[in-house]
Formats: sequence, structure tokens, C-alpha cells
Amino acid sequence: MPRRRALIATTAAALFLTGLGATTAHADGSVTDLYVSSGSACTDSGTGTMTAPYCTLQAAADAVVAGHTVHIGAASPVFPVVLSKSGTANAPITFTGWTSWGTVSLAAMNASDPRAGQPMITFRNAQYVNLRNLNLHPGANTSISLVNAQHIGIDQVVQQGSVTSLPSSSAGPDGAITIDGASSYVSILHSITEYTAGDGISIGSGAQHIVLASDGIEAPGAGVRADGVQDLELAGDTTLASGGGVVITGSTSGSVENTVMMPKRLDQSGPPAINVSADSTGGVTEDYNSVTADKSHLDYDWGGTTYASSAAMHTATGQGRHDVDTLPGPSVIPTEGSPLIDSGDAGAPGESATDLHGKARVDDPTVPNTGTGSGYVDRGALEFTDPFSLGPITASVATGPAPLLETLTAPVHNSWGTGVTSYSIDFGDGTAPTTSATPTAEHTYATVGTYNPHVTATLSDGTKRSYPSASSVIVRTAGPLVATPSVGSDGLNAGFSISTTGSWPMSSGQVSFGDGSPAVPFDLADPSSRHTYSAPGTYTVSGSVSDTGGRTVSFSKALAVGTRFVPVTAARILDTRTGTGAAKHKVGPGGVLRLKVTGSYGVPSDGSATAVTMNLTDADATSSSWVEAYPEGTARPANSSNLNFKAGETNPNLVTVPVGADGYVDLYNASGSVDLIADLRGYYTTAGSAAGIGDTYIALAAPQRILDTRSCCLNPQPYPFGSGQSRTLIGSLGSFRVPLYATAVVMNVTSTNASADGWVAAMPAGSPPTVSDLNYSRGKTGSNLVVSRLDQYAGFTLYNSNGHTDLIADVAGFFIGPGGFASGSGGRPDPSSTYVPLAPSRIADTRVGSHHLGSGATLRIKVVGTQGIPVGVAAVTINLTGTGSTEATYLTAFAGGARPRASNLNLVPGRTRPVQAIVPVDGSGYISVYNYTGTVDAIVDLEGYYGPTS
Repeated sequence: MPRRRALIATTAAALFLTGLGATTAHADGSVTDLYVSSGSACTDSGTGTMTAPYCTLQAAADAVVAGHTVHIGAASPVFPVVLSKSGTANAPITFTGWTSWGTVSLAAMNASDPRAGQPMITFRNAQYVNLRNLNLHPGANTSISLVNAQHIGIDQVVQQGSVTSLPSSSAGPDGAITIDGASSYVSILHSITEYTAGDGISIGSGAQHIVLASDGIEAPGAGVRADGVQDLELAGDTTLASGGGVVITGSTSGSVENTVMMPKRLDQSGPPAINVSADSTGGVTEDYNSVTADKSHLDYDWGGTTYASSAAMHTATGQGRHDVDTLPGPSVIPTEGSPLIDSGDAGAPGESATDLHGKARVDDPTVPNTGTGSGYVDRGALEFTDPFSLGPITASVATGPAPLLETLTAPVHNSWGTGVTSYSIDFGDGTAPTTSATPTAEHTYATVGTYNPHVTATLSDGTKRSYPSASSVIVRTAGPLVATPSVGSDGLNAGFSISTTGSWPMSSGQVSFGDGSPAVPFDLADPSSRHTYSAPGTYTVSGSVSDTGGRTVSFSKALAVGTRFVPVTAARILDTRTGTGAAKHKVGPGGVLRLKVTGSYGVPSDGSATAVTMNLTDADATSSSWVEAYPEGTARPANSSNLNFKAGETNPNLVTVPVGADGYVDLYNASGSVDLIADLRGYYTTAGSAAGIGDTYIALAAPQRILDTRSCCLNPQPYPFGSGQSRTLIGSLGSFRVPLYATAVVMNVTSTNASADGWVAAMPAGSPPTVSDLNYSRGKTGSNLVVSRLDQYAGFTLYNSNGHTDLIADVAGFFIGPGGFASGSGGRPDPSSTYVPLAPSRIADTRVGSHHLGSGATLRIKVVGTQGIPVGVAAVTINLTGTGSTEATYLTAFAGGARPRASNLNLVPGRTRPVQAIVPVDGSGYISVYNYTGTVDAIVDLEGYYGPTS
């Protein structure tokens, strides 16, 4: 990973003319201070006063004389600038920003300017000149160039940007700051070069007496490159360079001490951090440095021999006796306990008494002094100074009614044992601050409002440290305590959380999950809990919460803990005609067939499968009868049925039935003998989404007709299905669009106008038919609820076995995989839901009391509250049976309101037919059943429900 960290974050600061003081003058009246700022009052033809400053730095540089100080404003004077005037030892010339170091920002000319390749500032033939307190942005320029310049001091200057080579016509060194061989007595202190190209500081052959101290140098080239320099002194610098921290050649003499040299990236190879050529090793002293190797694992190149550690370097050369091979910490700044702290040479040539930011080199009392001299100089440009700090103020009561008594406290972090004179806490409400010997205070907030207190510590050296609060103190008008619970489930796992509003914060709370388990308290800092139920169902989650004002409120909310559907490849798991899944013989009168549904065809046998969905078909019945499906190990429900048939008929019905504890379901036949066929379509599981299986159901607000081969208004074009023909429906049909992440479709499929007996199968697009979903008879209309898996393109295929028939498909909903959402015509569907299977129970029978359903009549049935069905239920699964019809008719089950253009059950006089339906529940907790014509009896058996999402 990259280890590159910026040495400093700098921001151009706006400068205001007020508060700077008057222009100073010599006793003879001559001006000693000149000003530069490109405001509206500036002029290059004036004298550079504060009220009429020069517009350009060059104008001031041309006017300056020994003893002058040029104050440079925050504007951007024209560059490049050549400084060629000289001061004297007693009267130097100084160019400085008007404010503290690095805050006056100056930018170079546009890259398209013909002068763009020239240095931003050039010292040419100048002596005794200082440059201070500037932030230079040279763009594509060299920042500062020294040409035949002597006694030049550069201090507190930041240079940020990219640098290119000097023009080819120029001679001398190449870098962000360049010093040619004719220059001498140059010091660069407390300054930063941060560049994206080239070397940091480059010094040419012949230069003399060059001091670089407490500087931060970042460069993709060498940090410092010196060729043939006499008396080069590097002390207490930090380099972050790809081309080596320091590269010394050409019989250079001098010293490199107390310097931290880091590669820009540890994961990339580069040259050694310290590279001294053979002709310079005799004149250069190297010690007390921190040298870190990059991927090349080389710290040093000394006289042409490389060394991978300071120990190896010292053993071979005698140099670097006190060097360390370490990083300062996670950045270029030393961290507490770093070996760089108090381990430098205080007497190193050129060492500065202050670090890069002007902080004094101080003793860390927690670290042994291992250096020389004073013994407490840190290595590198950044001194680790007193880490005294105050944590953010915390309030004893974050929120409460007025008057609110608060205790405000700020934790103190003081590992150096710094003396503190006093603490002052400002409460933020306009009252006078409180001063005390400890960082804590009590205060009463009298009025409603939001307040932000802060604390100030006065240290024994007179400095002050201020810190704000961690959060606001909110004072409210007294009001009621309101608790709003939120519950949800994923498989058998449930989650609970609660939010409160009121004048006082919560003090305690507990929740009961409604299954007989003990009530549990919840954490006030995170008022939430998890719970695992033993079985699906609807539970009442209840509890209470109290606040610090002494008030307590109760709460309760119903939670449906349900299951998720797993569609499987359609498979025939029972056929008594062939001996599949049971013995090869019919089920006799009053007989019960035990059908194993777990442990094969993808249905797990670990107890997580709670119900199965299968298409149940009767065949070759010897008499009229009915069949009921129920979980083994339970009593057969009274007054419910799943199949109704006459002798010789073949009738299908989709069945969703709970699974017995042993993995079996029972099929009971009332009269005569009959063959039974069962085709598995999927199962419901208690495994949560974390198991990576299981889909939730989205019930459409109303069924959507996606196919009618009789109609000219739906795609595909109207023509009946022929024998052996199939038709694939993909993605979207007309205005209807299949939801994203849909894994299976739930639809009512109707056959009409059939030319012969046959059957229809639904399967994912591209799959062959292996089971049947709808069996139909010639000249009759029949329907069945179908669950079909979808392929990766949301496609499914309908296949017709024989003759010709018209087919109608009305989609009731979809099963959606994780991450899915729905959008369909006619409004957004209800939220996705999990399924709670129930023991079948009869909830409506119009034969009782002769309340037959007349022509055009609608029967409304209350389902919420039945079998524990909660408010907010999305849909219910019912077995709808029609019998005793006086005319050919159809029944439609729907939520209520506008009746959809769809049917669930088609009837002719003299026949009794059942069909499974998944019906949305209206806001009042009802479902509706509509009869088209004639008189008919409707029987409704409840089988389960899709619970609310929370």
C-alpha cells in the first residue's frame, strides 16, 4: 500500500488590510517597508505604500534597497520574478508574506505562457536577501533558483506543484529549488517542497556552505541532490522521495544528521535512501538518521557498495553508528514512543532549535533521552510535542425539558503531566463561562433551545487549548413520552428496535417476544434485541420503556414470523398408477396415503421445510369424492377439502400443505377409490436469508392478465395452442413487467374451447415438460393456480399436450429473490412477505343457512383475526371450491374495490371444483369472492397467509 502522506495541508488565506499597522520609516523619513498586492488600488508606478501597493512583485524587487522589507499580499503578482538587488550583513533585504508562514499563496503563470518554463523566483547576483512566509504554486515551473547568490535565507516557504527541467539553454542543477555552483552561504529552513516531478532541492558543483534544516522534502526524484558542494549541512529534515532521500556526488563535504528518509512507496523499488559516491565518502559524515528501505530492501549506497541495514553500514564503514531502520509512524509525524523521539544529535551541524512548524525542540518526559547534546532532539523535521488534549465535552443529559440541569465534563489526556492553570467552560447559552480547577461544571439551561458548549484549558506556559462538545445540548418544551417499536423477521429470527420521543431520555426498557420466553431488558445506548422463535406464527411483541422524568409507557406490535419459498425443478413425487412415491394401487374409501415430501427432490430433511407446494391431481375415480391434504401427526381437519371430483374425471388443484414433523403429508380420500398424482413445485423454509436460500412473495394489487389467445389485445397474437405446441413469455408483456430478481411466477391458468382432452404444463423457458399443471376436458372450461420457476431472463413456457385450446393466464404475484423489488402495471404491488402455514380451516360456506351467491354478487369474508392472522397481512392462501351452480359461471377472488378482469375458478352446472388462490387482503382485513352469473355456493378453506413485513 502507498505510504505517501502530505507533509502539510496548506490553504490560501484571505488577507484584510486592517490591523497591519502603519508604514515604518527611517529617521530621515525614507520608507523601509514596501507592499505588493494586486488590488484595485495597486500601481507599479508608485512607491509601494500600504494604501497604494505595487501590483507586481517584480516592481517591488526593482525598487528595493538594503534594509527594506517587502510585504507580499495574498494576491497573485505576475511571475517570473528576478531578485537581483543586494542588502548587507547589517541591513539585509527581506521579502515576506504579510501573515504567518505558508498562508500567503502565490501562483505561477498559465502553462501556455512563453515564460512558463522559467523559475518562479530567481535570485541572481544577489546578496544578503531573505525570503519568508510564502506558499508558492509554480505549476510547471522550478519554484526557486539561485544563480551566483550569496548569504540567502529561505525560511518558512512552502512550494507545492509539479516541476519540469530548466530550459535546455540553462546550465546548472535541475530541481524544485536549484542552487548553482557560484552560490554560497545559503540556508533553507522550516520549508516544504512537495512536488509531483523532478528532484526536491538540487545543488550544483562549486556551491559552498549550504544548510538545509527542519525541512520537509517530497519528490519523485531525489529529495536532495548535491554535486561537488563544500560544507553541506543537512540536519533534522524529513524526505519522502522515490529517487533516494539524499544523493551526494562530486567530492562533496559536509554532514547528514537527524534526518528521516522515507521512500514514497514501500511496495515499489527504488534507489537507496542515502547514496554517497566514492569521491565524497571521505568528506561526508552520516549519523543519527532514520533510514527506511523500500521494496528494494536497500538503505545505503556508500562508495558504490550497498547496505540493507544501518548495522551493516556501520560495521563496514564506521558511519551511521546511531542510525535506525524504522518509520516515524503511520505518517511522517512521529507517534508516542517512536525511537525517533529524543534520540537525535543536538549538536549536529546546522541543527535548528525549532522544527518545521516552528515548535521548539523539547524533551518528551515519557521517553528516555538517547541522543547527544541536550539529549532531547527528535529526528526529522517534525518534533513530537506535548500531546495534551481535552476530549470533547459530554453532557449528562443530552435532551430534556427546561429548566434542564446538566453536568458537563471534558476528559483530559495529559501523558506529559503538563501543568494546567484553570479550565473555563462556556455553556453556549450566553451566560458567563465558569472557571474551575477541573474540566467539569454543572449548569441549568433555563430556556428551550440547542446549545453547543466548549471548554478551554489554560496551560502553565500561558497557552490555551479549546475543544467543542461532542454533541449539542437540546432543551425542549415538556411533552409526552412516545415509544415506537419496530419489528421484523427473517426466517425464525426476529429483530426488535424502538425509538422514543419526549422531553427526557430513556432510563430503562424491556421487551417480551410473545412466545412465553422471559422478557429481556434492552440497552439504552442501542435499544434493539434479537430473538429466535421455535415455529412460524403471529406473535405479539410487547414491553415498556421509562424515561428519566419518571414516566413509563407500554407498547405492543404484532409480528408475523414466516417462511420463505424455495422453487424447485418440477418433479412428480407421487403417482399411484405407476407406484411412484407410494404403492401401485388406488386410495380406497376413507383411506389415507402417507407421502414422504422431504429428503429428496431438493426438499431438506433437517426440519427447516415447513410446507410444500404441489399440484395434486385425481384420476380414474370410481365415485364422487373429495381429498384432503394435511400434515402427518396431526388430526385431520374437519370440514375442508383440496380436491372434489366425480367418477371418471381428472382434476388438478395446487395445494400448499404443512409438513409433518417426520417429513410426511397425509392425503385422505372420502369415498370410492381414486388414483392420486402429486407434482412438486417448491417448499417453504424457516432458514433465514443468511442461508442464501428462500424467496419472499409479492402479491400484485390485482391479478394482471398477460395471455389470452382469444384476444387481439394481448401479445402474442390470438391463436389457440395446438397439439404439442409451446409458447414462451419473457420479461414483459404489453404494459406489464416482471419484477427484478423474480424467481417464480404465480398465475391462474385457464383452458377453454378445447378440441380434445389434454393437459398444460408450465416450466422455465427452454426446459421440457415433465409434469402437468392443468388437466382439461373437451368443450369445457377449466382453471388451476400454477407456480412456475423462471429462467434467467424472467421467462417461462406454457406447453399444450393435445388438440387445440385457448389459454388465459392471470398473474397473481411473484416470488422474489434477495435484493429484489417489484414494479407492475396498475400500481406498485404490496411489499414482499414471508409465509405462515396454517392447519386448514373453513372460513366461509354459503351452503350453511342457504346463503347462496347470486348472479353478480360479491361475498366479503373477514380474514384478519382468524387463526391469528394479524393486521397488515399482505395476502392469504385459500382453497376456493364452487358447487351447485345453476349456470356456467366463474368465481373471482380479490382484495376488494374494483374487480379485476380475471377468474380463479370456472364452473358448469352439476360439477364441484376446487382451486387454490393467493388473495391480497384489503385495508379492512377482508377478501372478496365474486360470482359471474346464476347461483352458486362458494366454500373457502384458509390454508395460510403472507405476513406483514414489519
